Amino acid sequence: MLCCLSDPEFHALWRKAAEIGIARSDLEPYVGQTGLPVADLLNELSIVLAKHFIDGALSFEFCDSVMNGCLDLIVELAVQGPTPQPAFSIYQAFDEGEYLRRDDVPETVPWEKYTRPALLEILRQC
Repeated sequence: MLCCLSDPEFHALWRKAAEIGIARSDLEPYVGQTGLPVADLLNELSIVLAKHFIDGALSFEFCDSVMNGCLDLIVELAVQGPTPQPAFSIYQAFDEGEYLRRDDVPETVPWEKYTRPALLEILRQC
């Protein structure tokens, strides 16, 4: 599926998602350019974001904000058809890194313990 947008396009969409959220209308201009449906574009944005996080190019905080900004569109698309995957799984992986669990020691870094391994598995399956 990869890679249909340029790095500047990815970064602009990620910033928008992190700041105010992303909507279908933000991705529709790329439908004609790439020939991909909105759900595939959202999956692409999520996969590339996850890869950049795993490579250390983007922080957990930024990526988590981006995926939180994608949730409304993920839900909208899921209501209209299949849940966009792996976008939803990537959202869930970042969500899992937001907090400590009762059994975690105080030194635990939740995104290292929960998010990173989940993303590695998701990316392995892509």
